[in-house]
Amino acid sequence: METFTEQPYSLQKYVVIPLKDPIYGHCFAIRDKWIDMAIKTKKLLLIRTPLGQEIISPKQFKKESKVFKKAFLYPDNPMKMYQRDCKLTPLEDIEKYTMDW
Repeated sequence: METFTEQPYSLQKYVVIPLKDPIYGHCFAIRDKWIDMAIKTKKLLLIRTPLGQEIISPKQFKKESKVFKKAFLYPDNPMKMYQRDCKLTPLEDIEKYTMDW
């Protein structure tokens, strides 16, 4: 079983973003750093949560999201976050996505 406490990581065609808790319902927020990395490397976002998963283009995620800033560690430098309701499907094994040829 997957733990949803690890950092995002990159696969051959996807940037995998494990998220633990929703803001409310199926609404999740992702840091702009991971979305920009997916755009630069021309990969899709694979958003994995305990409730399900979604595969989406990072540009589409950015376009459909609401932007807000939140200060975590440094109050003078808030992080830019993109918040969106995810259309989740049931979880599949991550091994399915590692062997894409």
